[in-house]
Amino acid sequence: QNRQDGKVMATQQPSRPDEAIDTYDRILDHAPDDRRAIDALEILLTDAERWEDLIRVYGLKRELRDDPEWRKASLARIAGIHDDHLGRWQDAVAVWMQVLDIDAQDPQPSEELIRIYEREERWTDLLDVLARQAGVNEDPEEQAALKLRIGELLELRMDEQDRAIDAYQEVLASRPEHAGARAGLERLLEQPDHRRRSAQVLESVYTASEEWEPLSKALAAQIADSQIPDERVVLQLRLAELFVRELDDPRRAYDTVAEAFPNHRSNLEVLERL
Repeated sequence: QNRQDGKVMATQQPSRPDEAIDTYDRILDHAPDDRRAIDALEILLTDAERWEDLIRVYGLKRELRDDPEWRKASLARIAGIHDDHLGRWQDAVAVWMQVLDIDAQDPQPSEELIRIYEREERWTDLLDVLARQAGVNEDPEEQAALKLRIGELLELRMDEQDRAIDAYQEVLASRPEHAGARAGLERLLEQPDHRRRSAQVLESVYTASEEWEPLSKALAAQIADSQIPDERVVLQLRLAELFVRELDDPRRAYDTVAEAFPNHRSNLEVLERL
């Protein structure tokens, strides 16, 4: 009803909006909790695109009721004005933070912060918001999606591939079939500096899902990066067994064991396998 009254008041003097605004401003100077004047000013100032004055009015409106939802709605409008009309994204961020202080479980401020930080390429700030969301979100699917976004952000934007591997591994720990996390690790498998760790994580995933050809590639990647002779030969023997038992490829098994042989001429196990 107050909103409707404000609309009626705001349209009583359509040819003189500035005078009407001044009139309602004077009313609020004496009675800052006059709801009809606040609602009328909200309409008039929006039409006039007087954004700074509208922020002040929403500040007054926020104090009209001691209700978290009411206050959050007023703050959301203030944040929108800062970002959409005044180009002050930093001020919008500060206001959305106030909303989070009122209700840390409300998804809207986090979603808006993510949108702003992505647009402004504020990757560290974006990472903080995503990590906070992942920490409070109890839905397993949404949590996995957030951790995937964290991994992709670390990998593709922040050049922190080791941390990206950790994020992908967290996703796969609860969702071994997660295509996005697997794709991230498979991208990193192509990077020499991160091939070994990616292959180790993927090895367990491929083993559990019985994906033998991808598993052979993960083992081969570990062999390529191994600097310890004994470790290398163990991996080669595992790969050779995989070729024989699961892939029915004795030729590749023979080649793999033969590759190990020159480095371990005295190793009876290698000789026996060969």
